[in-house]
Amino acid sequence: MKKVKKSKSVSKVLQLMDKDYSYQKALNSVLKSDKRLSKTKLEKELNLYI
Repeated sequence: MKKVKKSKSVSKVLQLMDKDYSYQKALNSVLKSDKRLSKTKLEKELNLYI
């Protein structure tokens, strides 16, 4: 099985959650910081790690 590298956005959400951010707050923070991100795609990728 091929190891998939996390995107920077997913890594950032996970880091914020480690700092006691809720999932939603971390997600919104990352989405605000980069307007080009798609919430749907980001959540789909996050599902692999959460």
